[in-house]
Amino acid sequence: MTKIWMPNISFKFPQRLYTVQNKPKYLKFQYSWLLRFPWLVYSIKENGAFCRICVAFSKSNENNGHILGALVKKKYDNWRNAIVDFKEHSNKGYHETCVLSSDNFMDVVKHPEKSITCKIETGRAELIRKNRKNITPIIQTVILCGKQNIPLRGHRDSGKIIVEQENDRLIQENQGNFREILRYRAQGDKHLKSFLEVEGTIK
Repeated sequence: MTKIWMPNISFKFPQRLYTVQNKPKYLKFQYSWLLRFPWLVYSIKENGAFCRICVAFSKSNENNGHILGALVKKKYDNWRNAIVDFKEHSNKGYHETCVLSSDNFMDVVKHPEKSITCKIETGRAELIRKNRKNITPIIQTVILCGKQNIPLRGHRDSGKIIVEQENDRLIQENQGNFREILRYRAQGDKHLKSFLEVEGTIK
């Protein structure tokens, strides 16, 4: 999309014989057309013109009721009507759609951090990091209870672990050894406290 071959301004385009007003006339591709229509490219091999954007981003042989042909699926070389046909192509609905797709694609290429996939992967990686950080003190609490031969079960072993009451006083109800130790740890760990307040239902 960014490294399209451009002929030199002095390039001699092949001529082709046409009949204009009942008279033979040799016509050829014009360099000025490349400057006038930024989507236009010229192929030496095909000796014809193409829309580089529609070639790359058109999705089928038919788009929005338009049959794709010259400039997309095959070369365009009717130099006699070139200006009119190029203007018409610029206004085609499928061409405008392809231009939007091209702009979005180039934006992602130049700024990969904007990619939806990248954002999803970044968000997933951040979620994994947070989950690992939150589960570490839970595992450490289980290990502590095991080392000290303290039973995990207690007076209350289900429901949400309440870290603090609305009036910021610690609750007095005994929630069981494991849950009480975890609640105690949360007093000095804002990440664990936040996790328990939002997701802290441990059975």
